[in-house]
Amino acid sequence: MTTPAKVFRWGRRLKHLETAWRLDPLRAFYIERLGQLYFYLGKESVALGFWEKTTELAPAATYRTMTEYYLFKGSFARAKECFELAERYEPTHHWILWMKGFLAAKTGDREGALKAIKAIEENWKGVDSLNQLAFIYYGLGDLDSYFTYIDKATDQHTVRFVWIMYSPAFAEGRNDPRYEAFLRKLASIAA
Repeated sequence: MTTPAKVFRWGRRLKHLETAWRLDPLRAFYIERLGQLYFYLGKESVALGFWEKTTELAPAATYRTMTEYYLFKGSFARAKECFELAERYEPTHHWILWMKGFLAAKTGDREGALKAIKAIEENWKGVDSLNQLAFIYYGLGDLDSYFTYIDKATDQHTVRFVWIMYSPAFAEGRNDPRYEAFLRKLASIAA
């Protein structure tokens, strides 16, 4: 099996993101990605400390990554709190709708998840919507639909591969044989 470490050089990415953030500590993109990377690397105390420093600098970006963190930890109440804060700061961000559906799915609200799927389909925002649908289906435990949409997003060169490959929230999908096929397809596109 292809391992994520062979595909993505974590140490180099971390070094570059830390440098970028030091040079531009107010840029929400760097804050979101750096907090996410600490989390993905298992540096929980570093991630939590970082988020404490950045909630006032870039609250929406910080609360987005904290939502994912608390989802992974199984702290659904805290994940919902962080989600609501992120939504309050950036209610129209593309992340809001799919995360609302994902949260609903992970907390057993199938109707809420299906409602989010319908809203994404009705308000199609281009091929990135393929990832959003995939993630909600993943939350519902429908790995067939998850991989169908991931495959379509890969074909369109818009797949959110970092989340699929590294987020602890999507770890179960990496045990499915279709994940290896996804990695091979992704490698062939990158070649």
